[in-house]
Order: sequence, then structure tokens, then C-alpha cells
Amino acid sequence: MTDHRNMKRRKCPPFVRLDRAMVDSDAFNDLRPTSLVVLVSILRRHNGFNGTKDDPIICPYSAMKGGISTATIAKGIRDLEEHGFIKRIRYGGLMKQPNTYELLFTWHQWKPDKNERKLQKIKRSGLKSEAMGVLP
Repeated sequence: MTDHRNMKRRKCPPFVRLDRAMVDSDAFNDLRPTSLVVLVSILRRHNGFNGTKDDPIICPYSAMKGGISTATIAKGIRDLEEHGFIKRIRYGGLMKQPNTYELLFTWHQWKPDKNERKLQKIKRSGLKSEAMGVLP
């Protein structure tokens, strides 16, 4: 039997917190699956105190890689910024410092654009927009 008094205390719990309101929101449900992986990777580095403009979350691309290419990670970050989940504070690069992020809570204000959704469906299906009668 283990003695719980001698066990090391962790600074933060071993899980990523996702609120029900966030998961049920239109912004969360509109995200790509790879954007969700990027979001969980960034939230994994959140310790409860960081994630503000003064103390941003530092998350390099190598922490987000899990069989995902760097171009797909960049699309996921752009998608999260458009939906109001994160804001990039400092832009990193291949040989530079890693990106730093601020957690935003403006995802509940995001509204889907109907024309943009039609164009996304057309692009994902591989059909030309002129053939479908939708102008870009």
C-alpha cells in the first residue's frame, strides 16, 4: 500500500480541461480535426496561470507533432485564431524561438459565415466553384 503523504505533489492536474460550453459551441464544432489536436497540445501546456498576454504559453511545433506536418499545424493555428480560441503573441520559426500564445475566450462570439462554409465544402469535395455556381 502506498503512503500518500510521501508522494510528490503535481503542480497541475494530469488532464486538459475542456468546458462543456466550449465543446458545445459552434466554433468548436466547426474546427478541423487537426485543429483540435493543436488546441489540445497548446492547452496541455497551460498550468492555470499562464496563457495571458504578460505570461503567454510557449508551445513549439515539435510539441504539436504527432504525425502531423508543419503546414497542417500552421493551418490549425490559423483556424484556432479565426475561431477565437488563441492569439499568437510572438511568431517563431524554424531556427528562431518558438511561438507563444495567449488563450482567448472569444470563441462564444464566433458566428459561422454561410458563404464561407459553402466554399469550404466545395474546396473539400474537389469541385470547381464555377461549376457549382458559387463565386469566390
